[in-house]
Amino acid sequence: MSKRENETYAPLELLDSIQRNSSSVVLNPVLFNVKDYSYIWNNLKHNLRDYQMNAVANFHYGLNYKKWDWGLSSEKPNKNLIDQNHFMFWMATGSGKTDIMAALILYLYKEQGMQNFLFTTTLTSIIMKTEDNFLNPLSPKYLFNKEIWIDGHRVKINQVSTFAVSPESYTINILISNIDTLSNLVNHHDKEGIGQIGTTLYDFIDRDYVILADEAHHFNAATKGAGGAYEDTLDQLRNIGHKTYQLEFTATLNGMDGHSSIYKKYKDKVVDRFDLGEFSKARYSKRVLQIASNLTDEQKMMQGLLMNIARQLIARDKGIKGFKPIILFKSSTKSRSKQAHQEFVQLINTLDEETVNAALSEVESTNQNIKLITDAVQRIRKEKPLRIITMMQQQFSTIGDINDEKDTQFLDYVNTLESPDSPYRVVFAVEKLTEGWDVLNLFDIVKMDDSKVSKAATNREAQLVGRGARYYPFALPGESTPSYQRRFDKSGFESQLLETLLFHTIRMDKYIDNITKSYREIGLNVLINQDAATVYSTQLKKAVRNLPAWQHGVVFENQLRRTNKDDYQNLRDYGVQFSYTYDLRNQSLLQKIAQYDLNNTKDDETKRIIELSPRVLQHASYDLEFYRYQTLKYYLPGLRSLRNFFNDYVEPVQVKVTVDSDRQEIPVAEQLTIAKDYLNVLAAKIKKNYLKEVGTSSFSPVPIKERFNGYSRTLPDPKTLTDPKYSERVRNGLWFPFTKSIGDQEEQHFVDMIQNNIDTINNIIGPKRSFMLLRNDEVAHHVTIHEISGIRNYMPDFILIINGQDYSTVQFYLEPKGEQLKEKDTWKQDLLLKIEQISRIKGYAGEAKLYGLPFFSSNSSGSFKNKLLEKLNSIFATE
Repeated sequence: MSKRENETYAPLELLDSIQRNSSSVVLNPVLFNVKDYSYIWNNLKHNLRDYQMNAVANFHYGLNYKKWDWGLSSEKPNKNLIDQNHFMFWMATGSGKTDIMAALILYLYKEQGMQNFLFTTTLTSIIMKTEDNFLNPLSPKYLFNKEIWIDGHRVKINQVSTFAVSPESYTINILISNIDTLSNLVNHHDKEGIGQIGTTLYDFIDRDYVILADEAHHFNAATKGAGGAYEDTLDQLRNIGHKTYQLEFTATLNGMDGHSSIYKKYKDKVVDRFDLGEFSKARYSKRVLQIASNLTDEQKMMQGLLMNIARQLIARDKGIKGFKPIILFKSSTKSRSKQAHQEFVQLINTLDEETVNAALSEVESTNQNIKLITDAVQRIRKEKPLRIITMMQQQFSTIGDINDEKDTQFLDYVNTLESPDSPYRVVFAVEKLTEGWDVLNLFDIVKMDDSKVSKAATNREAQLVGRGARYYPFALPGESTPSYQRRFDKSGFESQLLETLLFHTIRMDKYIDNITKSYREIGLNVLINQDAATVYSTQLKKAVRNLPAWQHGVVFENQLRRTNKDDYQNLRDYGVQFSYTYDLRNQSLLQKIAQYDLNNTKDDETKRIIELSPRVLQHASYDLEFYRYQTLKYYLPGLRSLRNFFNDYVEPVQVKVTVDSDRQEIPVAEQLTIAKDYLNVLAAKIKKNYLKEVGTSSFSPVPIKERFNGYSRTLPDPKTLTDPKYSERVRNGLWFPFTKSIGDQEEQHFVDMIQNNIDTINNIIGPKRSFMLLRNDEVAHHVTIHEISGIRNYMPDFILIINGQDYSTVQFYLEPKGEQLKEKDTWKQDLLLKIEQISRIKGYAGEAKLYGLPFFSSNSSGSFKNKLLEKLNSIFATE
C-alpha cells in the first residue's frame, strides 16, 4: 500500500509484515487467490474496488499469520501476531467500510464457521443505516444480493436480538445494538437487554460471535486514560465468548505517532490502512477547496447557492442527468442554526435581480484568484437573472433541519438525499451529521459563524468535511454506468467544479491553524484559499463596568409581529403593477419592472400595446407550479379559489411590446409566452413581499451589559486602491467603552468627529447626564432594528446613549456610510429618520426617547455635526 510523498508512518507490526511479504513465498500456503473466494464477490451487490479487495486479503493473511511459511524468510515471526482475534481497519470516510464488513461477514461464515455477528456503534443514525445495509433487501442501500448462495446452499440473513446456543444451519444472524445498551448489559447486567426478547450478558458466554465495531475511535477512552465503559464493554464481550473476533473500523485514529497509548494499543492490530490522502490520490473522492473569506453569513449563503446553481448548469451543459448537489449550512449551536434557517428563508423569498447581480459581483471580486469560482460565476451570467431566481426559489423551498427531531420526514430522507425522490437540496445542522452520514451529493458546506475555533471543534469539522469529500458518481452521455472516480482532474475548471467540495469558512488565523492541523491528523488533503487579512481586537475598559449607565443602562430594539390576511387585501399590497414593457426580440421583461408611460415612445422603436386578460393569464398558468390553489392560499390567506384569484385579485395587464419594425400583430402563442413570463415575475413579487413577520414601532429594552463586551474582527487587507482600509485606534475616556475603535476610514472619521466635540456635547446635555458611544458589532453585539411593516433589518454601526441620573435615556442610532453605498441603502436612512416620529417604548419604567439621523460621511462631516448638535439642543434646550 502506497504512502503519501514525504510522509513516514510509525511502524504497524501486522500491516507492515503483510506488505513486506505479500509478494514473496513467505505467505505460502495461505496466498490469497481471488478466484478461490468467488462466494464473496458473487454474493455482494457491489463490485469491490481494488483497495477493498486488499482489505479482505490482508485480513485473511492476518487471521492465518501462524500458517505463514517462515522457513524461507529472513524475517522472524512475531509471537504477538499469532492467534489474534482483534483487528483494526483504518479506512477513509467514504471508502466503503460497510462493503468490506459485508465481505468479511461472508468470509468468516464460510472460512471460520461464524454465524453470529454483533454490530455496534455510538450513533442512532448509523444503526438505522446499517439495518438497511445488512437486513433490508428492499432498501437501495442493501449490500448483499437478494439471494445468497454458498457451497450450493441458500444462506439466510436474520436479524436477531439474542444469539442461540446452536444456530440454525445456513443462516447468518446479525444483532444490531448501540454501544450504550451493550454497556448497560455488560456493566450493570441490564435484564431488559436488547430488543423485545431481551439479551443479557449470560447470552454471550461460550457463544461464537464476531463483533463489528464502527466509528471505533469512540471506544478508546480507557486507553487514553479518561475512563471508558465502552472500551471495557467490548473487551469483556471479546473475552467471554467461546470463539470471538473483534473487527474495528474507523477513519479517525488520531495519535498514531509511535508514542501514544493509542499507538501502543493498535500497532499490532491495524490490518489495513487506506486514509483520506490515499483515497483522494486514487481519485475516489472529491477534491476539497476551503474558501476562507471575510464575507458575512448572508454573503456566504449566497456564495453557496450560486455555486450550487453553477454546478447544475454545467451538468446540464454536459448532458448529465439527475445531477443534484446539496448544501449544508453548519452552525455551532442550535439557536444559531435556527436563526440561520430563518435568514435563509427570508433570503430566498426576497430574491430579486439586484440581489443576484450584486451577489455575483461580490463572489467574483472576493474570489478573483480562484479560477474555479470565477468561471462558475461567468457560467451563471450567461443565464437571465430571472431564470436563476426561479431555480433558487423552486429548488430551495424544502429545507431539512437535522436539529428538529420532530421533522420525521427529513430524518427518513437524511441518508438518501441523492435519491431522485428526495425533495431536499439544503440542510441545516450542528453536530449530528459529523459521523454516519452517507450522502454523496454534498458539494457545499457553509460555516455560519465563528464562535467556535477550538481544536476540538475543528476536529469535528474536519471529520464532516471528510464525509462530504465522498465522491458523487454520475454518468456522461454514452456511458452505461456511472463513474466512481474523478475524471476531470486535467479538464477545465467548469468541469472540475462537478468533482469539488467547497467549504466556505471564516478568515481567522487561529481557526485556519487549527483546521489545518485537524486535516493533517485525518490525512485529508485540502487546499485552503484565503484572503490576506488582519485580526483587530478591542476590550471593554474595566472602569466602564462600574458605571451606573453600564450596570443599569439599556439599548432598544423594535419588535416583530406576525402578519395576517388583513395585511393583504389585493395584489397591489405586494407591490404588484399591471402595466409593463416587454422586448419580444429577446423575450424578456425589463430588468427593473416599473410602471410605464404609454405615450413615452422613441421614434426609432416599433411598439405594440396588448392587454393580457385574467383568462389568458389563467391559461398561461397551467404548467406553473406556483399557481396551484394550496400554494397561492399560503401567500394569500383570504383566497377562496383559483377562480377567485384570477377574477378578483388579478387585473388586466397592459404590456407595451417592442417588436421588429415589420411586425404588425402578436399571435396568441406569443401572447401566452409573454403572459407566462409575467406570471413568473408576479410569483417572485408575491414571494418577496409576503411577510411572515414584520417590524413594528414598539421598541423594547435590552440590558447593555448583557449584549456588549470586547470583541475581535478579522478584516480583509485592501487589494486595490478603492478597497476599504481598516485600522484600530486607541480611544481614551469612558465616553467610548472599548479600548480601541475598529473600523474603516469612514467609521474612524465618525468617531473622531464625536471625540472632537466631547465638550460641546457635555455642555448641551448638562452635568446630570453622561453620554457613551457604543460600537455595535454585527457578530458580537447585533443590536438590530427592523423595517416598519417590512422584513428587512440591519444593525446600525453606532448607538449614542445619553443617560440621566433619573434613569431617563436618549438614544441615537447612527450610521457612517461611504458615498458609494448611500443609494443602495436609502431604505436604512429612511428608517433612521422615521424612528423619532413612530417609536413607542414598551417594557421600560424610565423615560426614553429614540432618534435617528441621516448617514454620516467624511465629505459632509461638518453638516452632520451641525444636525447632531442642533437635535441635542432642541431636546435639552428647556432645561
